[in-house]
Amino acid sequence: MIELTLTGRIPSKKNSKRIVKSKKGKLSLVSSINYMKWHKEASMQLKYQKQAKNRVKQAIKIELEFTFGDKRKTDLTNKAESVMDLLVDNGTLDDDNWMVIPEIKLSGTYEKDNFKCFIKIF
Repeated sequence: MIELTLTGRIPSKKNSKRIVKSKKGKLSLVSSINYMKWHKEASMQLKYQKQAKNRVKQAIKIELEFTFGDKRKTDLTNKAESVMDLLVDNGTLDDDNWMVIPEIKLSGTYEKDNFKCFIKIF
């Protein structure tokens, strides 16, 4: 089992897109600056957790337990997508498709001013 922890508010990748124009005038849809900043900071957090270096090619399941520091309405699935993509981008997961991770358990709790995500990969 691999256990990891991310601290800080996790932005939803899906809901934070922006349109940018290239030098050639081509429009592209990219993640928000807020998401990109979080991704960079969260990648650094993973870098310093030894277990994050264990590449998972096949898992039984993954559990993501989110602790929210406020009572804003938010979708667990959007937060999970951000975390799963982060784990793939940083080489902890080979991929996040259903054949690599056939079961995902999501849960959320409230703890004032404390934003975290506990990750368990079995």
